[in-house]
Amino acid sequence: MPIKIVFFDKNHCVFKLEGITRIAAPRIMQEILEELHTIANINQITEAGNEVLEDLVKFYGEDAVELYDYRLFMKHIFDKFYVKPTEAQMERAYNKMLEGRAKAMVPNEDIEMVLSKLKQRGIKVALLTNSYYERALYQLNRVGLLKYFNFVVTSDLLGKGKVNQEMYEEALRLTEMKAVDSMIVSASNVDMLNGKRVGMTTVKLLAPPDEYVISMDRPNPDFRIMRISDLLNIPLLK
Repeated sequence: MPIKIVFFDKNHCVFKLEGITRIAAPRIMQEILEELHTIANINQITEAGNEVLEDLVKFYGEDAVELYDYRLFMKHIFDKFYVKPTEAQMERAYNKMLEGRAKAMVPNEDIEMVLSKLKQRGIKVALLTNSYYERALYQLNRVGLLKYFNFVVTSDLLGKGKVNQEMYEEALRLTEMKAVDSMIVSASNVDMLNGKRVGMTTVKLLAPPDEYVISMDRPNPDFRIMRISDLLNIPLLK
């Protein structure tokens, strides 16, 4: 049965995750702290960020939407450095982080061509990501890819993260699609496992695994591709 909708993960599939992307948040946080008259090096900020993530997971749980909230994350890092920004300063810091992270995210090679071809074939396209809706729209719009997406489905919209199988079930409900008509494309083992559990066709992009999911059981995807452009050769999408 032909596929009617393709869900893409944001990291690796739509955007590259290179060194500059990974160091962007600590570097931007360093600039924000300097503006608030606090000096810290990248290693200190990275360590504080890791501690904050651990604290948030312990407090909210590994499936919590709060793990992807820039404002909450920065507030806790400020606490680590004994910084108390005003509401206006916090909003400026958030906007600086949003813009800085977006600038560091480079679209994957051939992703625009792939999205365009899928649309031409009458296949709907969706983003399914552990992110906040506002942020995902901003990042896609900045590089001119938003126009290709019929749906942008994020953790804050569904109130769940991808560790939870229910996020995929809710994504199908939101897009009014059946699992049998749906495909998920991702480099993440979480997407492969939960996508398969709800009945989606799964396509694994052979990229470095997400550092937060490498401990999960290895999935057995329906298809494996080396490049995002290889997606167009899958018979179910022709």
